Order: sequence, then C-alpha cells, then structure tokens
Amino acid sequence: MRLPDNHRRSLSATAQVMEDTLDQLEDLLNRNRPDRISERVHASYTPGKRRALLEAVSALRRANEAMFQALELEPRRVDESQVVEAMRSYLWTVLEDSRPHALTGYGELSPAEQTVIERHVVAMLQLLPRLSVK
Repeated sequence: MRLPDNHRRSLSATAQVMEDTLDQLEDLLNRNRPDRISERVHASYTPGKRRALLEAVSALRRANEAMFQALELEPRRVDESQVVEAMRSYLWTVLEDSRPHALTGYGELSPAEQTVIERHVVAMLQLLPRLSVK
C-alpha cells in the first residue's frame, strides 16, 4: 500500500524509533550494554522473565518490519556527516544548558561550585569543534 509522502515520512520515523528502542532493549536484556561512568545497570530480571521480555522485543521487531513492508516505507538515507553534526549540535545544547547560569532553576550555587562547573562544561564545549571535520 502506497501512502501519501507525509504519512510515509511520519511512519518511517516511527519505525526508526521502534527499531532504535528495541535495539537498546535487546542490548540491555542480553547484557551487551557495558557499565559507563554515568550509569551502572543492575540485573533485576530472572532468566525466565528476561527470556519473556526478549520474546516480546522480537515480536515487536517483527510487527515493526511487517508494517514497514506492508506500507512500502523506505529507509531514510543519511550521510554520516549529517549524523555527526546533529549529535555535535545536540551535545552543544546539553552542555550550554549545564552552565551555572542555566542551572539557577535548580537552586543556588556557591561561587566556588559555579567556577568548578563552568570550568568542566567549558572544557567540553571547547572540545566539540573537533567533532566537526570540514
């Protein structure tokens, strides 16, 4: 079934979000997600529950693929440079929102706290241009 272009783009985006999220869930449940400095994953499912969840992920993945094929959707084609630039821009926004003056809604910071936060955030902001290869 060939849908109008706007609908196809929207549903292709839905399929991509589904696929990305299911990949993350599968990695988590298969314990393919290493600990990071900002997150430690604690295994809390029994083997039986883990198997059931992985089966649900597989069923959702098959349903997503069926929708993609039935509606004749097409994969989005992007250059890796577009993806890197979008991620660099996202990181810039996150870091700018982490500067002391942007954190005032969370409460007061001492001048010393502001200085330490600003130093670390600015250091990362100064490294971001290295993600932009022209």
